[in-house]
Amino acid sequence: MVLLNRSGNKQTYLRLRKQRYHCLACGKYFTDHTYLVAPSCFISKQVHYTILEELTERQALKTIAKRCNLSVTTVQRTLSALSATMRQKLDYLPHCLLFDEFRSLSTSYGKFSFSCMDGETGKLFDILPSRRKKDLVAYFMRFTKKARMGVRYIVTDMNAPYFSLVKECFPNAQIIIDRFHIVQHLNKFFDRIRKRVMKQLDQKDASQAKYYRQLKSLHKLLLKSEDELDYTTFKKW
Repeated sequence: MVLLNRSGNKQTYLRLRKQRYHCLACGKYFTDHTYLVAPSCFISKQVHYTILEELTERQALKTIAKRCNLSVTTVQRTLSALSATMRQKLDYLPHCLLFDEFRSLSTSYGKFSFSCMDGETGKLFDILPSRRKKDLVAYFMRFTKKARMGVRYIVTDMNAPYFSLVKECFPNAQIIIDRFHIVQHLNKFFDRIRKRVMKQLDQKDASQAKYYRQLKSLHKLLLKSEDELDYTTFKKW
């Protein structure tokens, strides 16, 4: 049975019968091949082409698998087979690289994947299934020394393994911490202090209870920029 593309909303299969030939000269048997499916595979090439077409859209692998009536692993293998045929130039790296991680499917590498972008063009450079340092070092060390030495800036978050990765693979690169992560870190630290002060206030005392309610309900106001504050309208308590 060979899996074909859906016909309407119904799953379609092809019952394929192959001929076997017997060579009278050598005595060996061999089976005829068909262009519809690869050897030792039950998924037609047409389905694989559909998967590749779906991969051009911004959607989850799980969605593609469900639409094609396949497992997520099969979709991943199709994507891996495509990437294997696309040879990456190992003598070039952008002058500015942006490192980040994102939550992906749970694999043997973990729940997070690694993304690398060209900081000058804003285009995606590559995606790796692992964000572990040893895997990233093995990936970047494939590039020529000249290409790695040409990287000038690495924009990343405050993930410590990335710092040692940059020193090992890109000795000429300057590390730049993304300001979003700096602001996020400061906001979390400020919020911890706010909660600590709230725990020290006695809610049975009228004046302290007032401060407690203000700190609890106006936490977003405390994080606002000074330019966004309204000094003319006051809220009564």
